[in-house]
Order: sequence, then structure tokens, then C-alpha cells
Amino acid sequence: MGWGIDPVRSGSLLVASLLMTLATLLSDAATQNPTGISLIGLDRSFTWSETYSRAKRLAVQLVESGVKVGDRVAVMRTKGHETFEAIHAILMSGAILVPIDPLAPVPAVHAVLANSGASAVIGETQVVTKYDPWSAGNKLDVVLVSDDPTDERMVKITELEPTPDEIAKLPEVKAEDPAYLVYTSGSTGEPKGILHTHRSGLAYARLAVEAHKMGPDDRLVATSAAHFDMGTLELYACPLAQTSVIMLSEGQLRFPASLTARVEEHSGTMFYAVTTLLQSIVDRGALDQRDVSKVTKILFAGERYPPAALVKLSEAFSNAALCNVYGPAEVNACNVYHLDGPPDPERGSSIGPAWPGAELLVVDPSGAPVPDGEKGELWVSAVTRMSGYWENPELTASASHPRADGPDWYKTGDIVSKDKDGLYWFHGRKDSQVKIRGMRLELEAIESVLGEAPNVLYAVAGTQETSSEVRLLAVLVPIEGTEIDLKEVKRFCQKRLHPNAIPQSLSIQSSFPKTPSGKIDRTAVRSKLGSEQNS
Repeated sequence: MGWGIDPVRSGSLLVASLLMTLATLLSDAATQNPTGISLIGLDRSFTWSETYSRAKRLAVQLVESGVKVGDRVAVMRTKGHETFEAIHAILMSGAILVPIDPLAPVPAVHAVLANSGASAVIGETQVVTKYDPWSAGNKLDVVLVSDDPTDERMVKITELEPTPDEIAKLPEVKAEDPAYLVYTSGSTGEPKGILHTHRSGLAYARLAVEAHKMGPDDRLVATSAAHFDMGTLELYACPLAQTSVIMLSEGQLRFPASLTARVEEHSGTMFYAVTTLLQSIVDRGALDQRDVSKVTKILFAGERYPPAALVKLSEAFSNAALCNVYGPAEVNACNVYHLDGPPDPERGSSIGPAWPGAELLVVDPSGAPVPDGEKGELWVSAVTRMSGYWENPELTASASHPRADGPDWYKTGDIVSKDKDGLYWFHGRKDSQVKIRGMRLELEAIESVLGEAPNVLYAVAGTQETSSEVRLLAVLVPIEGTEIDLKEVKRFCQKRLHPNAIPQSLSIQSSFPKTPSGKIDRTAVRSKLGSEQNS
């Protein structure tokens, strides 16, 4: 396909060389656009030249502290320009980035540290103290903090402001070298590390820049945390396109009206966010008091966007083109669907066709392709594919299907169908299938229909086992300012669902719990749904 060396055009031509890796993104941006704004921080802004110089000096300190190519380095920080610099410093040092969720419970963070074998940490004193990484069982060679240390085992990061001389040579980083580990929770609750190389990460950045026509005139609103795979657009595609990044504080992320005030203040042009955050911006972002006319691109991902809510998003940001991005963390992304207008509330939006770096296959349980229009599991072969699960060859093998003429197929576990126009439609997860009265049903397909019922914003379906049967249940969240008529929802379902797929019990609540990445925590909702009905 040539994606390793083809140039990418987005506003200006970005020349890609054979030697380019994620480690060279900042140096290339600094060379091509030294005075362009890279990061709009909470206190000051930085140019690409400044950001490169600061990250390189931190990379030098890492190397001088004993960090070697292939070592794992954890980042324990809240979002901000220093986190961005730390991530690129790790990549420039040849080490493997391990971003830590600064809001995760201590046992979860220790599990990630132990599994990754991290030997160094870059953080801020408060977060490092909270997690006490020394007690995770790792041998830590260095713990660097950006503020005053409170423990003798911490070392303060040296001054990072630009200076005329460079004090050390950094190691050569190759495209096939491991670059970063993104952790998700496995089915057993144990951490699952997804390992990407510089090659796969850079391939994603190039494809994203091209797909979304990103360039130096864009300003991305940074809503995704570094430990979340959606953060790769901010971290890698933005430097490649020389797109500015508008940093947000934790408070601005929690309070939509504060977030939109910052978007207006700094002329944000792009969002890439989970659907729940975008919905909260529409509902509580004081958009009637904000000028968001410069927002021209809104990318959403992570979960299905309720059709009625997507119409409201389109109306609230009337100058913005909407794009549904799909792809498991194992392949970064593989589909984009650019909506050409407000979506059809009855149908929603497709996850789109494959973008140029990916091929898709819809298969039955035996692995044989299914005809268009029929449901099956989605397999993806992509240049953005992970190299594997960290130190888990068995899991890597079980999720893969060998291919001689391209990257191995990754078995997503997602149930999709392909229509006559070549668009793919998401129907749920393979592992969310249940059997009701002998019929196999997909919970997320049921949730999709419920989400189209009058005044329903979100729906989660689950089961409850009794001594005599398995019952299907669902809980609904209303669109803000409306009320749900459960009898009307029942009638709606009777016209669209098989009788076995109509929930036997419906209930309403004001909101759903969220995962750390901002998605609906369906596992928690389903567990509570069942236990409450049993009590």
C-alpha cells in the first residue's frame, strides 16, 4: 500500500521519509513550522520549536538517568503540556510509553506497573505520592517529577526551557521498535497491554491526518486522556499535521460550560470525543452564550451515538462536519464515516467504510465470509494493527488469524453487517450475546432499537436468571428535559423487535455510571440491573 513512505497532504504537504518514526514527529514539526503554535496550555502557549526543545531535553535526562531502548517508562500526570512533553520525550529516548490513568484506583495502577515491568516514572509529585510506585514490586531506576519532590527517591526534572546547545545524542529509533502500551481491562479484570510500534502508530497518524484533512490552521480541543487510545489523535496526528492542541484542565472537562468558554476563547476548530462528553456539551455547555462557529470538525467514537442526540449535536454545531470513527485500540482506527447532513433518527449513522490502510471481512463462526446484509464478526487487517498483547502470546494468537498477503486479521469480536453501498453497521458485541427462550440475541442491538424510542437518550439491556427462566431487562435514560412513557416504548419495540427481544421489564434512571474513558459502564449497569431485580 505504500503507507510507510507516501506523503500526506493536509493544507500543506508533509513529506514522510523512510527514517520517520513517532520519535521524530516533534523535530519534523519544529523544522517545518518552528513558530507555529503547538500547545495552548493553561498558563501559556508553546511553539513547535519550544515543545521539541523541551521534550528533547527531558529525553536526554531520561537517557542520562539510565533509561535504555525498550525500557518501559510510566507517565503519572494529569493532562497538560508537561504530559505531552513527557510522552514525546519517552518516545525520543527509545523507551516504551506506559500512560497511567491518574484517576484509577491504586491496585489497578500497580497491576499495570507490574505487568509492564516499568523501570522509570515521569510524573507530578501529588500523583506519584498517591500511587507509591515503589510498592508495586518493580525495580524503579528513576522517578522524575516536574515539581518539588517530597520523597528522596524522586528527582526533579531539570530546566526544560530552550537553550542553544544540545548536551547529548539520543539513540536511533527504528520503525519496528515498540512505542507505546495502552492498557484495557481484560475479561478477567486483569490488565491487558496493547503494544504498538512506531510503525503502526505513525501509520495511524498519517491516515488520520488525511481522513480528517488536518492542518496547521486547525485547533484540536484535547478531551482524551493519554491512557485512552483516542488520545493518539492529539499525541501523534496533531504534530504530524502541525495542528495546535488546546489543553483543558480537569475542571473544564467536568464542567461543559467552562469547556465551551475555553473553546470560544481559543477558537477551537476540532473535537474528537466520546459521545457522552459531546452530549453533555450540547445539554449543559451554555452554547447559547458561546460563539462556536469556528468548530468545523467533530469526530465521535467509543460507542454508538443515539440518533436523536446526534441530530441535536448537528443543530448545536451547525458549521461542523460530523464524523463517526470506529476502531478497537488493537488497530487504532479502521473506519470513518463522514455524515453528509443530520442523521436519519430512524437509522442512526454507519461506522462507515474502511479507510485506505485497512481491509475488513465479515465472517460466520467458522471464519467463512458472509453475504452482504448478513451479520457476522468483523475481522480487520490493517497497517495500524498492534504487534500483540504485552507478554501474552496466547491471547495474541487467539485474537488473530494468519494472513499471507498482508497484516494478520484481528478478530474484533464486534458484530456488524455490510450493506449494498459498502457501508458497515455495528450491531453489538459477540460477547454480549444472550439466549432468551432458545433465541440468541445481541444486547447492544436491542439497546440500539431502544435508543431510537421517543425521548430515550441511552439504554442498557441485561438479563436476570431465575430458577425457571432467563428474563430480559432494560434501563433507560431520558433526553434532558423530557419524560419517557414506558408504555409508548413497549409499543415502539413491538413494531421493531422480535417478541423474544422485547424487554420484559423496563425502568428509568437519570444517568449511567461511566468508565474512566467516559463511556457508559455497561458491565456495571447490567450487573446492578440483574441484582436489583433479584433482590
